[in-house]
Amino acid sequence: MGAKYRLEDVHEAARGERIELDSSRALDEVLRHFDTLLECYPFAASVLLELRAEHWTKSVTLPDQPYAGVYDEYIIHISEALATKHGVARDWYLKLRLYEALSGETVFLVSLHPPERPASKRGARKPGGQP
Repeated sequence: MGAKYRLEDVHEAARGERIELDSSRALDEVLRHFDTLLECYPFAASVLLELRAEHWTKSVTLPDQPYAGVYDEYIIHISEALATKHGVARDWYLKLRLYEALSGETVFLVSLHPPERPASKRGARKPGGQP
């Protein structure tokens, strides 16, 4: 078993800048690290493009509106280049789903922030499969 959403589709949406950030656990959290809203979306796209299958931790179902649906959770150790470029930590937690919008499949990030617990306790892996 693996992630509900294909990473190829997530990557395609990120390359097409079809990304939505929820205000509480994604946009507000990312804004803590950037000066403007315009900086948040390219960063989110770059993180999404670095996602690999080994970063997936589990899929969860959120029952309550407006977030009802299945989401994939990831913990990623982003590249040093990306972290340095934006002056951010390397470990990030993501909770995402895909949905069909008028512009095509879109990634909705309900969470994008540094992990609240150590990554090793959630089964996350660094690139190359190292815990």
